[in-house]
Amino acid sequence: MEVEIEYDDLPDRSGGFGGTTLWVVNHGSPESVASLRYMALLPARARREPVARFVTGMSEAAFLDRWRPRTLVVTKAFEPAVVALALAARQRSIRVIAVLCDDRSAWSHYQDLDRRLAGLADEVVVQTDAMARHVLGTFGRESTIIEEPYEVPAAPPRFDPGSLIKLLWYGRSGNHDTLCPGILPLVDDATVRFDLTVVTDRLSRDLMTLARRMSDSDTGNLTIREWSLSCQAEALSRTDLVLIPSFDRQDKHVKGHNRLTESIRAGVPALVYALPAYRELAEFCWCGEDLRVGLRWALAHRPSLLDRVRRGQSYVAERFSVDRIAACWQRLFDGDPSGTGPAASAGPEADGCPASPTFRTP
Repeated sequence: MEVEIEYDDLPDRSGGFGGTTLWVVNHGSPESVASLRYMALLPARARREPVARFVTGMSEAAFLDRWRPRTLVVTKAFEPAVVALALAARQRSIRVIAVLCDDRSAWSHYQDLDRRLAGLADEVVVQTDAMARHVLGTFGRESTIIEEPYEVPAAPPRFDPGSLIKLLWYGRSGNHDTLCPGILPLVDDATVRFDLTVVTDRLSRDLMTLARRMSDSDTGNLTIREWSLSCQAEALSRTDLVLIPSFDRQDKHVKGHNRLTESIRAGVPALVYALPAYRELAEFCWCGEDLRVGLRWALAHRPSLLDRVRRGQSYVAERFSVDRIAACWQRLFDGDPSGTGPAASAGPEADGCPASPTFRTP
């Protein structure tokens, strides 16, 4: 990935950093975590600001002495260490912005980290309206919506499948619970044959269940590949359709737009479950609950599907560009969160940020 990350364990710079904004990631491999790329690495790169790793065993005082930021953007927490860093920053009157990306109510450890960060932060940033509602209802905090930018270059729209349709699912193992509910109905449909590629970070029980069912079926073939950005890009360039299954559960409702916007940018039609973020982009894909219905519609409406992708590329380029998202972050840093939420129906304002304000009430 074309993002230079300044880690705290690198040799100190002469005189330290002493800059305005420092983005903090609490993970050993932030490039592999989509929410960290979209909500830290990409906007930081666009703004030419450093990203520093802070993990267990590091000294809060030494970290803050070295970097001397005026604003600390603390992204998705995996360890208590980053909460301690946020507290130390507040004690030094450093502005703390907490980025919360997921509803982690089912995991008490992570939920507690989110609660503590939300309580410490001067401002809270989320990526969707549904996530803002979760933060308000769960932690009692208002939040500012700043969406996820796309990261892949645009490619010409294409959809010309052969008799064996090439399907792609990509994502981390945390989303494997959507595989069987979404894809097994396709496996059981004797009217279609397909090759399915899954690009992911590790194996899981859900993925192995899908693999066993597919091995017992004549409907499709399964290829599992280890995730990397380059592997994901290659898979997107070779597939006919992207599958984004899900189901109706609160932690799924808060998900961002990124998997759909990346598919659209890559010129690949997508069949997506009707989560709130995807419904906002429904005119640029097939959006519903049963992917079998979506696949049949796609095969019967090929010109219409391509037209949806073409129009979607124009829309995504305007709404989700990294420069526009970086401008939204600037508005927040300047103390003016108005205009950082999802695009208004009238379109973006002249400065590149939409007109939707900080989330206030449900």
